[in-house]
Amino acid sequence: MQRWDLLSKLVPYRFYLFFTNFTKVTKFKISMREARMFTWLAFFVLYGILECSAQIVSDQPNGSGDTSKLSNRVKVVQTRIKSGLQLREISAFWGIDIKRPEYLTPAEFFRIVPQSDLLNQNFENFGSSDVTKFSPSTSLGVQLGFAVKRKVEDDKKFSAVFNVGFQHASGPRLYTNALTEISTPVDTIIAFQTGQFVPIDSVVAQTYSAEMVSKQLRLDLSVVISSNPQNRLAVFCGFGVLAAQSITNVTTIKLNQFTYFNPTIPQVYESITAQEQIEKFRPGAIQGGGCYVPLGLRLRISNEHPFWSKVNLKLEMRPTLLMNNIPGFGRYWQTQYINQFGISYAW
Repeated sequence: MQRWDLLSKLVPYRFYLFFTNFTKVTKFKISMREARMFTWLAFFVLYGILECSAQIVSDQPNGSGDTSKLSNRVKVVQTRIKSGLQLREISAFWGIDIKRPEYLTPAEFFRIVPQSDLLNQNFENFGSSDVTKFSPSTSLGVQLGFAVKRKVEDDKKFSAVFNVGFQHASGPRLYTNALTEISTPVDTIIAFQTGQFVPIDSVVAQTYSAEMVSKQLRLDLSVVISSNPQNRLAVFCGFGVLAAQSITNVTTIKLNQFTYFNPTIPQVYESITAQEQIEKFRPGAIQGGGCYVPLGLRLRISNEHPFWSKVNLKLEMRPTLLMNNIPGFGRYWQTQYINQFGISYAW
């Protein structure tokens, strides 16, 4: 309790000063809200590391005959065990999510960026192409695992762990496009061999495209049930909820215009001109919430080594359903299927 009181008074303020000074030196743009979020994330991880180190020291006497400190630590650990909530595990994850961006009509996309000049027009006579490539995105996460009503000498076939963590993952990704061609007669020539009249048209082809890409910081809470923790290989599954806040949200709108002649006559009507216009906006922050189901395998590296017996490799599949509130657009439901690889230290 003393360690928590000391950290809660000093560490957040120190980390906050670090992030604010970092932004001044590097000119990295970060809002006050994002600085507070990163501050508490760093504080969260640091507190878990200190708790982990205190647990390791409490399990190993120093050999000097001074058992009073050891007995005090053991009493603290026993108190936490009786209360049913004990810090048991620290995990770090790296994941990948492969999905297609969601298609919107130009009118729907204009609701997200009403200040756009390129999208402020009537697209009724335009064509569209709902074809895009699958794009991978990565995610990073940290978790603290707390034992749920776990006893020291309990030999159960299943164990339940309550996880609290942060995850940096991709948010909503939306896109739209519109295509059109406008032909204007400019000349008529006579074919030398056939004597037929050939009209020459000036063709203006326009392609409008817009895409919104966002990244989110998520706070997730989950309860995971795994098979016998004494086994080297174990399976686990559970249920979790999360709250999300976007930290980057960029919308890019492009107009590519090509002008050419049809048909193309060498040395007469063969020139092609191209123009491009780009708009970039940063819409308001996106908030959301949802649920997910963690499923996976856990492999302990060793059963005998004093250190490696506490290190585990994890492979987790995390299907996620997320509801986002996009400014100007409203509610948007997002599905994700994240495959994660992680490493954890459990005691």
